[in-house]
Amino acid sequence: MLDISAKINKASPLLPPLIARAVHDIEQRLLDGSRASEKSLLAAFQVAAGLRRRAIVAIGENIVLSNQSASDLLSAADIALLRVLMDGPTTRQDSKVELSLASGQPVKIHITKIDGGGAVLRVDPCSSGRTRSVRRSRSNLASAAARTIVAGEPGTGRTTRARQLAARPPAKLLSPALALVNGRESWAQDFQNAVRDSTGSVCIDGIDLLPDELLDLVIEAAGARDRPQLIFTSGPIRALTGRAALLAGMATQREELLPLSVRRTDIPEIANAMLRSIGADKSVHFTPRVVQALSAQSWPGNLRELNAVIEYMANRRTVGGLVMNDLPEQYRSVDPATPMAALDQAARDVIVAALRHAGGNKVKAARALGMSRTTLYARMRTLRIATSDAWTS
Repeated sequence: MLDISAKINKASPLLPPLIARAVHDIEQRLLDGSRASEKSLLAAFQVAAGLRRRAIVAIGENIVLSNQSASDLLSAADIALLRVLMDGPTTRQDSKVELSLASGQPVKIHITKIDGGGAVLRVDPCSSGRTRSVRRSRSNLASAAARTIVAGEPGTGRTTRARQLAARPPAKLLSPALALVNGRESWAQDFQNAVRDSTGSVCIDGIDLLPDELLDLVIEAAGARDRPQLIFTSGPIRALTGRAALLAGMATQREELLPLSVRRTDIPEIANAMLRSIGADKSVHFTPRVVQALSAQSWPGNLRELNAVIEYMANRRTVGGLVMNDLPEQYRSVDPATPMAALDQAARDVIVAALRHAGGNKVKAARALGMSRTTLYARMRTLRIATSDAWTS
């Protein structure tokens, strides 16, 4: 520790040059202790950052550098996406990618990989003319592929919403399960045929479940012009990693569906709509006490779970009001379960995703999250996370 504090009226005129020299020596020692790859990355960043009006970011294994323009333009989520880009499917030393930032701003990314690891990325916001072009592409599918992602927890109605968003139905729906049943080559051929021949929209239901080689195929199609509308569904965007996160970043429109646990006021209307949709007699209805009980549940299975409970009740009574005894016993509580705060839930999802990506290895997960192992353990205890949650959430 270097302590050079002093009262200003007693400070020596030699203090400023002493401080400057100390800062220089500290910087030099830090550089001397850095790896060669980090020195190369820093040098490349300093050269690129000379373009002061351009947003420049340098990303290495354990380092992120950005100039003021980049700090003003990019959010933490955008930085995470750029890290995915530099490790993306392209193997070229220099490449360009167009995508939308979390703010919705369309940008063009110029990626220059550095020998020894890392990359320098220049982020150029698209011009107003380009922005208008992007907006036109959402309605004029003949000029460019519109890309929409519908994200949310399982059971929140992602597939149903994706079908509703299809600009020219019927949508061609492709599920990752088909790749397991029919093989990856068959899925790839079905996708290519759908993109080339379909007169409607093409929906990939669950991009977070597709293997990398098929995601590469979808990413290539998403960047092409003169394609039908592409609609993707996935788990929460904040939990996406690798190529799935890259594909989500290419979406020109994003929609994230909220879980039922934070939509309690909507549950009565949703429940009534479900009751009618399963063909129950018009005289069958929910009593106020049952509505209160339905609204009090946390519904971890979201719409699927709610629909299953309503079908169970409808099978028990064909006329009249549905009462508490018609509910499965575990759903009869009328005391609302306290949901986790939105910020804590977001932190929990990120940690669980990091543990899953690290195969349950807490050391690797902590490194990916940019925190110490001790801090990770503390956060896991606070958020009630077990290592097994990485495989069951």
